[in-house]
Amino acid sequence: MRQLQLDFVMNSMISRWLRILNTIEKEPTFTLVSLSERLSVSQRTLVKDINEMKQYFGESINLQARPVGFHFKERNHTCYLDKKTELLDSEILFEVMSQIFMGNIKSIQELAHEYSYGESTFRRFLTRAEKALKPYSLKFSLKPVELIGNEENIRKFFYDFYYVGDYTQHTIRPPKELHSLVLKQLAEQLGHYELGTGLPPSAVYFLLYLMICRVQQKRYVSIVPWVKKKIEKEKDFHLLYSLKKQLFKEFGVEVPKEEFVWLYVVLITQRTVNKREQERLFTERFNQWTLIKQIVKEYFSDSQFDGCDRNNLEDFLTSFLVSKSLTQTIHPIWNKQQIEEVERVKKDYPEAYQANYQFLKKHHRVLKFPARVFEDIVVGITLFSTLLVKTYQPGKTILFLLEGDALTVQGIRQHALQQLAQSHQLLFLQLKELTMEQVISKSIDLVVTNYRPYLWDFPFEKEYVLINTPPKESDWLRIAQQLDQQSHPTVV
Repeated sequence: MRQLQLDFVMNSMISRWLRILNTIEKEPTFTLVSLSERLSVSQRTLVKDINEMKQYFGESINLQARPVGFHFKERNHTCYLDKKTELLDSEILFEVMSQIFMGNIKSIQELAHEYSYGESTFRRFLTRAEKALKPYSLKFSLKPVELIGNEENIRKFFYDFYYVGDYTQHTIRPPKELHSLVLKQLAEQLGHYELGTGLPPSAVYFLLYLMICRVQQKRYVSIVPWVKKKIEKEKDFHLLYSLKKQLFKEFGVEVPKEEFVWLYVVLITQRTVNKREQERLFTERFNQWTLIKQIVKEYFSDSQFDGCDRNNLEDFLTSFLVSKSLTQTIHPIWNKQQIEEVERVKKDYPEAYQANYQFLKKHHRVLKFPARVFEDIVVGITLFSTLLVKTYQPGKTILFLLEGDALTVQGIRQHALQQLAQSHQLLFLQLKELTMEQVISKSIDLVVTNYRPYLWDFPFEKEYVLINTPPKESDWLRIAQQLDQQSHPTVV
């Protein structure tokens, strides 16, 4: 469960269980000592929790004690998720947030009475949950209980809490009528966009519904005149704006043009890694920072990108940085990353993160990302550039030196073709081709063999992976990791 949602769990046991699950889902083998230190929970409490969790989740999980500690495994993923979701059924603040989203605003006295709590206890719940609102510069008002702060920030909070967050029984989803309305109104134009967006359809529907609900409550965003003037020239914007009449007919809400401008800007500032012409067009229309292209050119000047289509990579990263700069100018809260993404990037891509941090710091005078969002931008560019390079990295040449009975060798070859042939060139040498010159050729990027004597017979200058016969899943994972390591982007 996302930390943003965890901060709204008031039941201490449920909160602790969810924190335990968050940890052991990522690290299935653990000890009580390590888990206790990680979560600041006593080992005695953890033993009690683990025993009760085993009873609650039943056959959906396997949580066994081993000589080296405990091991967690999901046995029925769907059942496990259902049981985990049920833990939150009685969480009152999740219900309160749903009511605020829908505009059903109540006083703290009414809420305390409705949920059978004292007013002081309910006030304490809200105070505890406010730490999750602080990064959004939001607070709770108590007369009545609702969110107060910039409307843009409120919408980003709701987006993160309900769409980005884990699904719960309290998750708000757009009504089916909205899907039908959009499909009917835009049937002939769907997919034919000039700029498009990197967001999936469900995110677009959620943002559209969020806009409708907030407008129904007479909560509006403010749009600076130059943004409105620029967006009104966009062909895709008029496609989106064409929904206005149908929204009034279906939901009885008169959505101002400025609101559609807001929605359009949120959508187009989420860029892609697979639609080059759209990215070039986005840059052409919205790049107000002339030095960004020069910065991006420097980014890809390192020799590690030799063999890549640098112009292609530059087009995508330029568009990305323009989108981040535009977002910072218009609605900076939408550059915010979730804490889980920050932690994952620092753990999985530490070198790339540090390199990107230094690179953006070097160009701070041009990009001017403020300190409060600098880490979020670094995380964003690390995720984007890693995905970009993985998508367009030149394929590697992998030499397979396989030995064994005929069916085993053919089985390994077929598996390799299924796993790797789409992105890489695979070589399977016949006996007559098995020469020193072939094996140590400079065109070979990686050697994979299941025959250990070959490690002594040939002076491999390239990296190699020795696999089992037959290969295990861990063998294919090691091959993938080696290929990924060779192509991993690290900006100097």
